[in-house]
Amino acid sequence: MEDNIVFSKIWQDDCLIELRVTCTSSVASVISSIYVSDYSIDELICKIKHFLYSKDRDEVSLWESGGRGDGTVACVSLRFLKKDALGHITVEVFAEIDDGGSYSEHNCCFFVNTEYGLLLNFCDRLVQPKERPVGYEIQLNYS
Repeated sequence: MEDNIVFSKIWQDDCLIELRVTCTSSVASVISSIYVSDYSIDELICKIKHFLYSKDRDEVSLWESGGRGDGTVACVSLRFLKKDALGHITVEVFAEIDDGGSYSEHNCCFFVNTEYGLLLNFCDRLVQPKERPVGYEIQLNYS
């Protein structure tokens, strides 16, 4: 299976967007529905840009869709790590799985591989779920 992260817009009202987040790698695949605000999407854009433009090889950036744990809706977090000096990037995905069990026990964590240009392209398109209609999706590893 090809590594990828897909955000699909499912629903929207005045202040919230429901996204179906599909994350896949060679070892795992997970689908989770999360609720985000425009501010949360803007925060993800800022964190990715800061990560990409940092000269620090040890730069790490973390974004969480919300709080973790049983008392909240499902959370997805993305931690961006520089794999090497050639532009390879690893995204550590943590996802709480909404399958009827408790989030503290039903979650997973794995890596999705990408590259500098693909992450930059994804970042540039992240504003689109705020503006486009329900059904719109963006993919990380899509050129």
